[in-house]
Amino acid sequence: MKREIRTELEERTQQAQAAQEEALGRAQALNDAIVDALNSDVQERGDQRIITDITGFSREYLRTLTRTYYRSIIRRGQNGEAWISMPSNNVHAHVDYEIRAEDKKTVLARVKGQQLLDERQDQLTRYRAAKRGRTNIALVDVSLWLS
Repeated sequence: MKREIRTELEERTQQAQAAQEEALGRAQALNDAIVDALNSDVQERGDQRIITDITGFSREYLRTLTRTYYRSIIRRGQNGEAWISMPSNNVHAHVDYEIRAEDKKTVLARVKGQQLLDERQDQLTRYRAAKRGRTNIALVDVSLWLS
C-alpha cells in the first residue's frame, strides 16, 4: 500500500474515532439531562410525554434510564464464590447493574451488563470443557467484583 494512502487512512481513522468518542460523550450528557428532568422534584403531569416529544426516545427507553437493575446473590460457595441467577436472555449490555447481598438491599458492587454477559460466557466455556454435553448454566459467579 502506498504511503500516502496509508497515511490518509490512519488520519481518517483517528478522526472517526475522535468523533465517535465525542458523540458518545454528548449522548451520555443527554441521558444525564433526561434523568435529571425525570427525577426533578417539580415534575408535572405530562412531562414524560414532553421529553419523548423533544428527544424522540420512547417511554420504555426513558424508563431504562431511571430504573435500577440488579442481581442478588442467591448462594455462596465453599471457595468464596458468590452466585447470582442469570438467564441468558434478560441482561441488557449497556445498563449498569447492582450486585446486591442476599438481603436484596445492600449493594456490593456495580458492573455493566456487558461484564455480566462476558463473565457468563467465560464460565460457560469453562463448564462446557469440563462437562461435555452441557450447553447452559443458570448461575454465574460474581465474586471477582466483590471487595
